[in-house]
Amino acid sequence: MSGNFLEKLDTFFLKFKKFRYKKRQIILFTNDTPPGIYYIVSGYVRSFRVSKDGKELTVSIVKPGDMFPMLWLFNNTLSSHYYESMTDVELIRVPKETLLDFLQSDFELFSYITKRILVRLNEMTTRLETSIVGSAREKVAAMLVSLSESIGKFKGTEVDIMVPFTHQELATLLGLSRETVSVELDKLRKEKLIDQKNKTLRILKLKKLTELLKYY
Repeated sequence: MSGNFLEKLDTFFLKFKKFRYKKRQIILFTNDTPPGIYYIVSGYVRSFRVSKDGKELTVSIVKPGDMFPMLWLFNNTLSSHYYESMTDVELIRVPKETLLDFLQSDFELFSYITKRILVRLNEMTTRLETSIVGSAREKVAAMLVSLSESIGKFKGTEVDIMVPFTHQELATLLGLSRETVSVELDKLRKEKLIDQKNKTLRILKLKKLTELLKYY
């Protein structure tokens, strides 16, 4: 069923201009008035906040088929986040009112978009819980489980995380130091729960990784 909705979205968005960004380009700055709503054709984008002491904390990761910024779309609230390309990305930008008219003309599609927003909200809530609850080991494990569910590609019992991460980039997902994340990832590798080659993470035993967590 979701395939039908994605086809509808693709058909609509492909009428508009495409924009391309290289990896690690800022697409939207905090409190910017967006020139429109962005639809991700390919690649991955993260939203993040910067603390007063300059530390970055990733809030969410959006993937192909997702749109942003959704808060501005529905209630005109400017985002307090930055949006940055995590990989090379291809985006389509549509005027907000044009998109709203399109979505409101199709109740089932509107419901599908609403459900996707709720899924992303749940992912954000989980990441927030991860950043404040539990040991460093639990935080790293929870992050890997969350990434598996949001941007993972399942291959039998294994899951490939589709975005290549450095240890520093993983640290910004949790607000931990790079050194702490590196230590915990090394422990999980030795336990044969994960593998990592050329920045690509593979979850070898997702069920066992999930069992390390108290609140999943």
